[in-house]
Amino acid sequence: GPDTVPFAGLRRHARALGIGAVLLLGVVLLVPDITPRPSDLPPVQLVYGRIVEVLAGTSPSEPDVRIQVIEGIPGGPASGDIVDGFLQGPNGLEAQPDFVLGDEVIVSISTDPDAGFVAVNDRYRVPTLALLLGLFAVAVTVVGGWRGVRSLIALALTLAVVVRIVVPLILAGWNPAWVAIAAASGVTLTTFLLTEGARRQTVAAVAGTALSLSLVAVLATVFDALARF
Repeated sequence: GPDTVPFAGLRRHARALGIGAVLLLGVVLLVPDITPRPSDLPPVQLVYGRIVEVLAGTSPSEPDVRIQVIEGIPGGPASGDIVDGFLQGPNGLEAQPDFVLGDEVIVSISTDPDAGFVAVNDRYRVPTLALLLGLFAVAVTVVGGWRGVRSLIALALTLAVVVRIVVPLILAGWNPAWVAIAAASGVTLTTFLLTEGARRQTVAAVAGTALSLSLVAVLATVFDALARF
């Protein structure tokens, strides 16, 4: 029967999947980076590195770890450089995690020449998080089928809009409430169309959501002015 045919239902969902993929690629590849850039280097930059040696420091003021930089930064160490630093951990010196030789780590490097420091902040967890994300995508696909795939594309599009458009505009000084309302309305409309299809109920749901969000934005703006936050 049709339920046993591999990729059954793809034709029915192909249009939504294609449109969603095009929108996602458009936001990621075509929207320019509009994040405001500081005129000077930030006082602290994060670097991806690997612990290559644990040093036997004789005092707290001496470095206790040697790190090989995997991805360099402008104005700082280049890829492949070896730097000495301190094991600090995410909660400061009093809560050091158990780092070992070979750990891939996130390192804070000061760009201040008068008060420079190198400190291991935390483990580099991108591969683990990517595995978790992959398992989540597989689970959604198995449970939801092609509708699950459409939902994943809609979720990815939402995250891309937030990272590439919403946050940079807010950092550039745009009104956060109205930026959030415009982005939420557009993302909601697109998400509903991708997951539910172009139906009268979908349009009604999107219109109601947009009106509610607009009312919230108006109230937030008015009471923000009255309270002088």
